[in-house]
Amino acid sequence: MQSPRGERHLVVVTRTPLSPGGPAIHAAAPLPGGPAFVLPDPVASLMKQYGASMVPLFTAPPPKSTAFHHLAAPASAPSAGVRLYHRVVAKQEQLETIANALRNAPTVEAAYVKPAPEPAINRMLPKASPPAPPASTPDFRSGRIT
Repeated sequence: MQSPRGERHLVVVTRTPLSPGGPAIHAAAPLPGGPAFVLPDPVASLMKQYGASMVPLFTAPPPKSTAFHHLAAPASAPSAGVRLYHRVVAKQEQLETIANALRNAPTVEAAYVKPAPEPAINRMLPKASPPAPPASTPDFRSGRIT
């Protein structure tokens, strides 16, 4: 039986956060309400070569809580960490090739292809059946068990 599967994803972790900046052909898509991030030159040229683009893996900034604001990290820390993780949008058959090329880029810490998700289907079968009921019920009419 063939189960439905999702798509594989090429995840890229950069050594430093992408910096917001001017226009670039293959810039990473902006966070909601934020500027576009310019890709460093080796990564941008690879994206152009394969007709791919890079988008942030986490599209929304972390929620801001005011309850424990005195314990929180500085405001720049969460957004910087979010900008380290990206996903490459490309044809499925090119993902491994692009990942291998990105691993050689000096600005890339890691690049890997995340396998396609599969639904959790329980295919386990019982190994033993429950015991059979007794053939006959004892006679307790006398009030004594013999």
